[in-house]
Amino acid sequence: MMRWLWENIKNNICREEWQQRIFLFLNTVMWMGIGFLISFLIGVICMPVGWTLLGYALIAAGYAAVFIGFLGGCIFLMRNTPE
Repeated sequence: MMRWLWENIKNNICREEWQQRIFLFLNTVMWMGIGFLISFLIGVICMPVGWTLLGYALIAAGYAAVFIGFLGGCIFLMRNTPE
């Protein structure tokens, strides 16, 4: 998924200095959304609906955004860019 996002950004964004920044932003937002949706769906199935469900979904989304989205994106860029 990261490679697909990087290739699309690399081919469609003209200014090279903005490519990495846009990739990290979009990758972080994408993984935050994925983490929120998965944790919310699991919470609906396993827990009664309430504020604790939303809290757990937001916490899981934050962890997914930071660890998979931002740090994973940084590692991906370090391995796949020549700079």
